[in-house]
Amino acid sequence: MTLELIGSGARALGRAMACIAILHGLVACGPAEAPPSLRLDASDARVRTLVGTKDASGQLTSSGQAGFLMFGPYVKWPKGKYKVVISGTILEGTGELGWIDIAADEGKRRLVIAPLRQEAPGTLATVRLNFDDPVDKLEVRVYVENNVKVAIKGYEISPVN
Repeated sequence: MTLELIGSGARALGRAMACIAILHGLVACGPAEAPPSLRLDASDARVRTLVGTKDASGQLTSSGQAGFLMFGPYVKWPKGKYKVVISGTILEGTGELGWIDIAADEGKRRLVIAPLRQEAPGTLATVRLNFDDPVDKLEVRVYVENNVKVAIKGYEISPVN
């Protein structure tokens, strides 16, 4: 694949950096000033699981055991304001179902946490984030309790004003 630089000086370098990010599957290619976005289907290899299975339709479904149904993708993310929307459905469970969090540094730093619940049809959670500094090894995690069945279609991280 050939990378063509457009413009000169710092502008060309910024554009090249944005294009390098897309080559690594991190963000959409565009001007360096454009905030990144990321959409991952549950079938994507960067979406990992300890207590679920990925089916032919691309969904990630919990087994009924407690543990991390979803985690990853461990990407570097720039400062800014973002929204994370996790698409999925709670199939079985009552009481405490589990939790959803956004973490950094391989889970060592929890940025936000929310209880697992059906927010709207097809949506498990919408979480807003504000990063004052770049974040290293960002991951979106869903933890389920015993006897809870959840099907996840994927998630999207997008910039907000």
